[in-house]
Amino acid sequence: MCVQELSPSAKIKLALISATGHNPFLLLLDEPMARLDAPARKEISEFLKALSSEHGIGTVVSAQRSTEIEHWTDSTVILIDGKIQT
Repeated sequence: MCVQELSPSAKIKLALISATGHNPFLLLLDEPMARLDAPARKEISEFLKALSSEHGIGTVVSAQRSTEIEHWTDSTVILIDGKIQT
């Protein structure tokens, strides 16, 4: 099986495993939950939370919907038209 044949969630898991293989200090993720169903979003969220709590890897995530990430992040910043909303 080649990467192109994997499901969207399997592709994200593969990318995260590849990205964390060298013990990074920080991950920058752009829409990691896009195109995932609810069970896959939960699984990826738990994996990302474990990276932070167990391995000390920081994560900066962009997301169109904050509800996808706010339950596992320590803090959230909302940007509208490039300005931080309070």
